[in-house]
Amino acid sequence: MLAKSFVWLSAIMMLDGICGKMQYVTVNGQIGCNDKSVSKAKIELKEHDAIGVDDTLNSTSSDSSGRFHLFGQENELLAIEPYVRIIHNCDGGKINPVCSCFC
Repeated sequence: MLAKSFVWLSAIMMLDGICGKMQYVTVNGQIGCNDKSVSKAKIELKEHDAIGVDDTLNSTSSDSSGRFHLFGQENELLAIEPYVRIIHNCDGGKINPVCSCFC
């Protein structure tokens, strides 16, 4: 049963690479907290996968103005499901609803 599942999963992954289409996503944004720019925040452009670990399409850090630009591409059979993950230390790591990302 496990071998059958592995073969089926392998076939789906092959189809994805062969029959899939290249899809692109671009994100421009600015990160701010309490009316101040957040520099050196790590920003990751990721793509959700139903099976397995999500793909990291690209990553960067915000500049001194809190601005960032990310571009990514993925070859998928179905529509990609991109999302942005922001890792920062705004307010010393405390959750603050005033912190925002203008993407």
